[in-house]
Amino acid sequence: MRSMFAFSYENILTTTGVVATVITLILIYQQIKISKRISAAEFTLRLCYDIFHSRYMIKNRVRLAEILIENPRDFIKIDCEAREPLDFFEDVGLLLRLNILDEYVVWCSLGYWIMNYWRLTEEYVKWTRENDLSFFTHFEELYKRMLRFKSQKRHRKEDTEREKREMELFLISEKSLFK
Repeated sequence: MRSMFAFSYENILTTTGVVATVITLILIYQQIKISKRISAAEFTLRLCYDIFHSRYMIKNRVRLAEILIENPRDFIKIDCEAREPLDFFEDVGLLLRLNILDEYVVWCSLGYWIMNYWRLTEEYVKWTRENDLSFFTHFEELYKRMLRFKSQKRHRKEDTEREKREMELFLISEKSLFK
């Protein structure tokens, strides 16, 4: 009788140890997941404020807005003088695709610019793809992800006239960033 009790006692201890190990592993996994999200959010915000809102990038955004207002089809001028914001969004799209950035934080901190810059430069992107189809593929995918995200959050039909007015106001506000 005693050996049977000892055996059961050993089973209980072993089972308790296994359960405790599993619970510990689950908690560690959750902690790693939370840490990854926090790091992704911090990195996204750092990209936004240290790079996108830097003096250098604002200068390029102003120049791009000026070109788009003057002649939106002057693709060579865009390519030579003001491509930097679009390259930035290409990089953001790649980082989001690799799950390095948090989609919600990207939407909240850069979604406004992503949506407007893509719509305003889509013809330029088509022009660049005449030489290489891979140009701005990450930016395009970023735009599509933000569009899906926007439609999930707002549940509103797109209004082309409203969007056109928004893009005009967007260009005016971008052009006047240094004033």
